[in-house]
Amino acid sequence: MRSPGMSQRFEQFRVAFQEDACLDALMRAREGGVSITCKACGKPSTFAPRPKLRAYACEHCHFLIYPAAGTPLDSRRTSLQLWFFAIKAVTEQGAKAASGQLEREAKLSALAARRMVDDLTALKDKAGGDGPAWLMAIARRVAERQEPIAAAATVGAKGSSPTKPIGKPASAPNVQAAPQAPTSSRRTVLVALGAGGGAVALVVAAGFAIATLRPEPAREDVLPAEDAPALQAVARPTLILSSVESDLEAARQATQFALRNDPSLANIQEQQGNAPEVPAIAPPPVLPPSNIILVPPKLPAGPGPLKSQIPQAPVVAGGDPDQLLTFGPIRIRRHLVDMIVRAGRVVGADPTLLMAVADKESAFSTAVQAKTSSATGLYQFIEQTWLGVIYEFGPRHGLANEARLIGRSGRQFTIADANERQRILDLRREPYISALLAGEMLKRDTLRLEKAMGRHLTGGEIYLIHFLGPDAAQTFIETMEETPGAKAAELLPRPAQANRPIFYADAGGETKTLSLSEVHKKFNDMIKVRLDRYGDVRKLWGAQAAQRPGGTK
Repeated sequence: MRSPGMSQRFEQFRVAFQEDACLDALMRAREGGVSITCKACGKPSTFAPRPKLRAYACEHCHFLIYPAAGTPLDSRRTSLQLWFFAIKAVTEQGAKAASGQLEREAKLSALAARRMVDDLTALKDKAGGDGPAWLMAIARRVAERQEPIAAAATVGAKGSSPTKPIGKPASAPNVQAAPQAPTSSRRTVLVALGAGGGAVALVVAAGFAIATLRPEPAREDVLPAEDAPALQAVARPTLILSSVESDLEAARQATQFALRNDPSLANIQEQQGNAPEVPAIAPPPVLPPSNIILVPPKLPAGPGPLKSQIPQAPVVAGGDPDQLLTFGPIRIRRHLVDMIVRAGRVVGADPTLLMAVADKESAFSTAVQAKTSSATGLYQFIEQTWLGVIYEFGPRHGLANEARLIGRSGRQFTIADANERQRILDLRREPYISALLAGEMLKRDTLRLEKAMGRHLTGGEIYLIHFLGPDAAQTFIETMEETPGAKAAELLPRPAQANRPIFYADAGGETKTLSLSEVHKKFNDMIKVRLDRYGDVRKLWGAQAAQRPGGTK
């Protein structure tokens, strides 16, 4: 709700700098305009504004650019209008006076005003001089732009400039233009009459301006940030990803698990670096208990890239790993369920959701490859997405060396060695690694999108992130909320071409293009069925934990 105490100057500034105009100015200052080459698809594109997201979308692939990203202006809880007004205040009056001006005219609290000014000052100090180029461009724009107050107070006299403000009355009557002439009583009288008429006109104009600029009554339906997300509390559905304080590394988790079950493992000494590469043939060792994890010895570095020890899922003490577990009409081997559930625990992701996504993506086939794309494995990672999650999350889960082999250029991930590239891509067929990285990616993108949307996501929307990628999923959800009847295939032509059963339906022998709301409902329905189907996997994990010596639920 707008505060009734906001100054007339600030109100006039808001009229001159609407929220969408501020977003456009920021886009032009940081990206050079809205007609640019898309970094994702490489095509020249006119980016369309997405005001609710404070972003612009490519007209071809819907890749989103956030012009405020990485700046204090990124938070959508504060309107861009207010940020632009703060930039104007800091530029014209300096940091100390700007805080007071924001308090008086925009009716901010002292803390909020100081925080905005401090953020802008820190931004300028970091860049040096007057700040980064984009900030200087905005500062010039807000300083040069004439506010509506000047236009409203203009005297519409014939022959005078229509843009001159009433704040400069000396320049209104063009007295200086009169040429010098010999004085006479008659001309003196005429000049006196002219001056008197000018004074009367000035008084009338001033009265008109005062009447024009009388403050309007405060409207209750106007917000400082028109596109700010709703802040009301929303009940969090039980089907979304679990949140954790920090992500646990897989190796550390495995070591702790082993030591809890057999403290004597702490006495095992690491093999020194001069150990022979090929161990001597020895009698078959006695197998350890099935719930013990052996930490592999440290191997000496050899020629060529060093391969990481591929993380393996801990082995469950109870139950036959080949036992078939029944979930409704689906039967799955216990060891695969164990790996997915344990991966969820390591990364802090909901195991029910990981089971549901694996069912939908691959029907629990660890080696399946899609016919229409490079998607492979339990969670159907395409090549670029897989290289991206290895690059970002691999070091947390024992894949640091694989991550170091991956180079990044913009949004593209590359590996120079073709053999190493294929080896890393083949890891998609390792169910435990695939589940670990699927959980990491879903958790990251879900939390990011929930923050951007200002609400919690449904199960179907979370699956949309995995299905479309986070940027396209965000575009889909935002557009669906604004225009639910729009055709989904027109918004996302490439996914529609590769997944026709999702975007099209048979209607009496004719092909019907489904709307955004229909596709949204289809995703929610298909995931809800599976979330209900695998709801007991957490109970299964709790039962297994209770069976282990010293285990806890």
